Amino acid sequence: MFDKDVQKLPRKFVRVAEQARQRENLVVRKMRMKTYDDEVEIAKYIYNSAWEKNWGFVPFTDPEIEHLAKELKLIIDPDLVYIAELDGKPVGISLGIPDVYQAMLKARPQPNNWSLPLTLVKFLLNRGKIDTFRLMIMGVVPEYRALGIDSLFYVETARSAFAKGYEYCEMSWILESNDMMNRIIERLGGEIYKTYRVYEKPL
Repeated sequence: MFDKDVQKLPRKFVRVAEQARQRENLVVRKMRMKTYDDEVEIAKYIYNSAWEKNWGFVPFTDPEIEHLAKELKLIIDPDLVYIAELDGKPVGISLGIPDVYQAMLKARPQPNNWSLPLTLVKFLLNRGKIDTFRLMIMGVVPEYRALGIDSLFYVETARSAFAKGYEYCEMSWILESNDMMNRIIERLGGEIYKTYRVYEKPL
């Protein structure tokens, strides 16, 4: 059963997540930093499979994913990253990233008082005080979307976030036409706070 904090989530999510947990052939696990490169390959496969029908989708190339993975490795919290496997095959991923900008703001040097070692120490000290994370991506390969994997992602991410002191979560970017995801976020208590528009004009 899920702990007390997770029970605060909508009952339907908790119930569906619990049902998904009971599937003998389904495993939802945290990211393994010791085999980071292998995990990145899994993430690339799932991303290119799960997002291919989204508006504006462009598949990751190897150089792109390698560059992004190298940057994320510096800030990633493996307790906020989950991979779903069905019969040993990767079928879904959920990637949460701490808002390190909070720590960076508190660590920034004062004018005329620049010290790299001091700035780094201040950053590391404040990194443990970060209370917000961004749910950067969450997706399931289309043919497995009816198994409740997304609900299990939400619940397990919430469990880890509560345990580590995170209080806020930003979920973006979400297409305006993605009605299902937007409804889910609203049920979880999310609110739209920013909208991006793309305009086209012939020249």
